[in-house]
Amino acid sequence: AAEANGTFKDEDISFLMEIYSGMDEPDGLSGLASLRKSVSLQDQLLINKKAGNWAEVLTSCEQALQMEPDSAQRHSDVLNCLLNMCHLQAMVTHVDGLNSRMPKYRKTWCMQGVQAAWRLGRWDLMDEYLDGADEEGLLCNISESNASFDMDIAKILRTIMKKERYDVEKKIALSKQALIAPLAAAGMDSYTRAYPFVVKLHLLKELEEFHNLLGDQSFTEKNFNFEDEDFRNAMKSWESRLRFTQPSLWAREPLLAFRRFVFRTSCLGAQVGDCWLQYAKLCRAAGHYETANRAILEAKTSGAPNVHMEKAKLLWSTKRSEGAIP
Repeated sequence: AAEANGTFKDEDISFLMEIYSGMDEPDGLSGLASLRKSVSLQDQLLINKKAGNWAEVLTSCEQALQMEPDSAQRHSDVLNCLLNMCHLQAMVTHVDGLNSRMPKYRKTWCMQGVQAAWRLGRWDLMDEYLDGADEEGLLCNISESNASFDMDIAKILRTIMKKERYDVEKKIALSKQALIAPLAAAGMDSYTRAYPFVVKLHLLKELEEFHNLLGDQSFTEKNFNFEDEDFRNAMKSWESRLRFTQPSLWAREPLLAFRRFVFRTSCLGAQVGDCWLQYAKLCRAAGHYETANRAILEAKTSGAPNVHMEKAKLLWSTKRSEGAIP
């Protein structure tokens, strides 16, 4: 039809945009959107999601919720935005509210709540959400592969807390095995499509190494410090491996979140702060200035050195140069 008259129907454009969104083609999405006479709210959501403009996505989700206040999908999109903007406490509050208001989707809310709970180190909430996610219930179209992987991580952490060494090794092996088939399929297409699975395997490897360092103890009982040679060598290895990962927000965020957890359980505040600073740098490079500022505040609270340098760079990036020069 388009070859005949040079125009596309709106439903054809919507269909193509759904295809391009699955192919991780943000430029193609923008090009298709320009073929419309006016860009719809759903188009804006797709384009900004793929571009990683989460503040814009959140604004669009809130607009959509005004039109569909009882839409589980829209609420799920809001939770996903809060996760990607690292508004973890706000995410927990939203999950608890949704569990009360829309209990039939409790399974969905709890699956997403787990993603925030283990990053915050809220083990009581993590247990509650894991139990809710294992119940029968309705699921809406969330980013299920990521939510399922976060549930695997949370279940492994819970098993470590219970000091069930054999079960920990079994769960890690099963999680790795579950990633092999999609990794192989994505690898036949391109390395870009396969890379998210590589990052997940990377995280599982670090979790496995952390468990080996703990031995038969729980992370709630054993504290590490850099005088411990095994711990020091493991951290050097982790830092080296991080440098070889793609320097993007989506790739490094789960790794930095896990490392914050490791350092926080051992009361290593400066190292927790350094992870926040690395996260702030990634946010600043991606143009997520609000989230970068939040990460800098967290780094300062944790006692990280040189916070003022990252703060100055952020002020300079946001055209507030007079504040960047003391």
